[in-house]
Amino acid sequence: MALWTAGGPGIGVGHLSRCRSLAFALRDAGARVGIVADAPASALALFEWDGLLVQQATEVDAARPEQWWPFTGDGGARVIVSDRPNVRPAHVAAWRAHGVQTIAHLCDDGADRLPVDVFINGDAAPPALEVLAPVVRVGPAWHIVRPEVVQHRGAPLSHAPVGRVLVSLGAADPGGCSGIFAAALAQGGPLPFDVTLVVRDDVAGTVPALPGLRIMPPTPDLPGLLFAHDLVVTFPGLTAYEAACIGRPVALIEWSYLAPYAAAMVGAGMAVTLGGAPEAAARLRTVVRDVDHLHALAVRAHAAIDGRGAERVAALILAHAAGQRASVLSFHHYS
Repeated sequence: MALWTAGGPGIGVGHLSRCRSLAFALRDAGARVGIVADAPASALALFEWDGLLVQQATEVDAARPEQWWPFTGDGGARVIVSDRPNVRPAHVAAWRAHGVQTIAHLCDDGADRLPVDVFINGDAAPPALEVLAPVVRVGPAWHIVRPEVVQHRGAPLSHAPVGRVLVSLGAADPGGCSGIFAAALAQGGPLPFDVTLVVRDDVAGTVPALPGLRIMPPTPDLPGLLFAHDLVVTFPGLTAYEAACIGRPVALIEWSYLAPYAAAMVGAGMAVTLGGAPEAAARLRTVVRDVDHLHALAVRAHAAIDGRGAERVAALILAHAAGQRASVLSFHHYS
């Protein structure tokens, strides 16, 4: 089984993280699995792969799966899970031509028309879909978070005042929002809380010095950071859902194409929005005062993201693959 994904400065590492977690769940269920990643070594180094087979391959290699390691020996892979932007019907056709029996796709925006077998969207409120796949699962129960996050899962944070805020906008940091947010935060005067800002080295130099502000590079121990803070400021993506799983309230910064995802999480009662990066800093100072509202958000999101999404997705894919194998065997037996 091969998981096709991507990661890096342009798109962040959420896809890598999700596939890694799913690969663990598939392996625990007895599958032989590996990851084919269009990602630089620096992105892969943010994770411990714990013996998983990982092969680097560029986007153009997607339509040439015969070059992937899963297609060597033992007749090649019979299941492909795609989780990356720019997967196209031509890729699916190439995989089918190489004997792939089950193709699952973890939803990325605009990919709902792929002719796959299994389609999964774990967003809080998926958009209206016209899905070609015969097997479709949507909703936060299917959202995949890392096993390291699940290990930190506990009760949602109590009604105590917010004293520590984590700001993590991902490796991509689109629009330079981290620097914009930090600059706006500095203009508001002394902070009533401590802030940890996770940013790349090339962005860190643009962040103004501010009492109570600690700057950190991206770290493999983001789950530990989430657990050590009272509120998480982020985009509506992987970090937001992982914070929810741990029981931390989430405040979202909106940016461009991510705005609808933020609206979905807010509409589902799983987060509060801070608006765009320039106004988010001022809004944050107000939001932290309403601890009852933050607690209610954390409770609702914590219930929605129970940390078992990877297990559910793995079981669904393996069940479909088993059915496909049975169909093929039956066909050959009676032909």
